[in-house]
Amino acid sequence: MKLVEQVETLAQSKRQNPVGVDMLVSRAKRYLAKPEHRIQLSDLISDEVECITERLDQDDMGTRGNMTPEEFQRRIAVYEGATEGLSKVCGLVGRWGDQENIEQVIEGITALVDHAESERSGLRSFLEVRGYPAVLAYQGAALGLMKSSNWQGFRNLLLSEVDTGRPQPESMFSAVSPMQWKGGDRDRWNNYYGTGQNLFVPMIDRLHDEIFASWGKSFMSSMGGFTTAFLLSEMLTAFFHCEGMDKEEFKRRSVDAQERNNGFVWMPIGRACWDRTYQERVLPKFENENFKKELLNAGFLKGEAGYLDLAVKNYTACVEKSRWWYR
Repeated sequence: MKLVEQVETLAQSKRQNPVGVDMLVSRAKRYLAKPEHRIQLSDLISDEVECITERLDQDDMGTRGNMTPEEFQRRIAVYEGATEGLSKVCGLVGRWGDQENIEQVIEGITALVDHAESERSGLRSFLEVRGYPAVLAYQGAALGLMKSSNWQGFRNLLLSEVDTGRPQPESMFSAVSPMQWKGGDRDRWNNYYGTGQNLFVPMIDRLHDEIFASWGKSFMSSMGGFTTAFLLSEMLTAFFHCEGMDKEEFKRRSVDAQERNNGFVWMPIGRACWDRTYQERVLPKFENENFKKELLNAGFLKGEAGYLDLAVKNYTACVEKSRWWYR
């Protein structure tokens, strides 16, 4: 059996009971349908977080030992299996919930980050991937928010602060977004695939191709536009990254980079560097003035139309330059 097939078999063996996951999703749908069930939804999320942390506290998930491709694959399979139900619930909340529901999801993700960061000693590779369940929960919520066009909710998610053990709290953007997460090391995740491929964003590819292409069916109603939603979440995350600068500073840096060597201001890039959906589906959205107005009203790029136009142009330049990876 090929290594990739072995990995997928292992992942299936570590899954939660599918019936249990389906029941969890059904309960979440019932609770979301009626505002008076907010407490039950909060309890459901908290209970699921507790189940995840209990599984990850077992001896086989300790932080000492040797990291091998096989051990990495096993741990990732455990993380994915333990978090499937919660991630789907987070997707449902992103898709159908209000801001109070989204805050409940943020609390759950924060609890997972707290648990991941509570262990400070051990092998670095083991320590850094402990946050993977939080990444899975975050990405479920992000895709649900993209599907519902809840740009304000997504920006609030990115802005939310979590304690990662550093002197100052970090934003959800820095701590668990797939574009920034410290556990998403390219070399490490290329080892996960074990195919000899040198993929640009192997962890993000797995989230798109293997995880949420399946899990998303529980909360996206229709998988039409799934890749567009995925790539748009990446692009808006990159915009958020730029908000530490004002428009004039960004413009100055962009012009300086262009004059030096047809360059650009660095922005985090994911699948857009090779997925044609970016050029065919995502980029054309920014020709729609109503769509751009919605993003600006949500606070992206400080609500400045000129800043948004600059960011779109710069992001596309980053995408074009990154394509050398596949040439």
